[in-house]
Amino acid sequence: MKSTTERPPSSSHYDLLLACKQTGCPVCRLSARSVKRYLEALFYENVNDPGTRDNLVKSLGFCDEHVRLLLNTRIADGLGASIIYENIVNVILRKFPQQRESSQSARAITGLISASDGLRNCAACEQRDASSERALHELAKSLGEEKLRLALQESDGLCFPHLAQVLERVQNPEYIGFLLELTRTKLEKRGSEMAEFVRKNDHRFRSEGITREEALAWRKAMCMISGASITLTGEKHD
Repeated sequence: MKSTTERPPSSSHYDLLLACKQTGCPVCRLSARSVKRYLEALFYENVNDPGTRDNLVKSLGFCDEHVRLLLNTRIADGLGASIIYENIVNVILRKFPQQRESSQSARAITGLISASDGLRNCAACEQRDASSERALHELAKSLGEEKLRLALQESDGLCFPHLAQVLERVQNPEYIGFLLELTRTKLEKRGSEMAEFVRKNDHRFRSEGITREEALAWRKAMCMISGASITLTGEKHD
């Protein structure tokens, strides 16, 4: 594949190359890092900011994905979370139904839940989507560069959702072919690793030992197909 003229790397380009060296889809990796940094900054220095709290009220806090992230990590502290969610709970209580009759209460609760469809998007989701957009833009415009193609070949490849989004932005048939072949290669590798993992779990072959890549293959396959961001225990984060 012919390489285009190399450009001085932007920060987005440099970040993309570094993400290719880490586990999982590089676009997912950059998005997850952006969300983590946003949430850390929020809970470290912005929980008492009235504007920040007002914006969080407009989305009723965080979506289920990012609530799970906060509950399963040490990003949020009890005090900061209490300051944010006490305000949100008080807003909800002002709109909460007062009727004692079950049928009226049920309709009121349904109306309250339906009203949430018009809420602002989760702030962490907006951060994630903005980071994904930057990474996808940089990836699509840089596919002609040999350094990036080599980095992608050494990466775990793109997840299906981000692959589809990149393909929508690329017109060059050569680059489309590269991305499809890259993905096929990664899928074949994951399949072979999982097959070995299954084989080596047979008592007849356990003495061969399961490699780290074989042990991780099922996680990588799940995340590659679904678009979920992979996080490994003990992994060093940015």
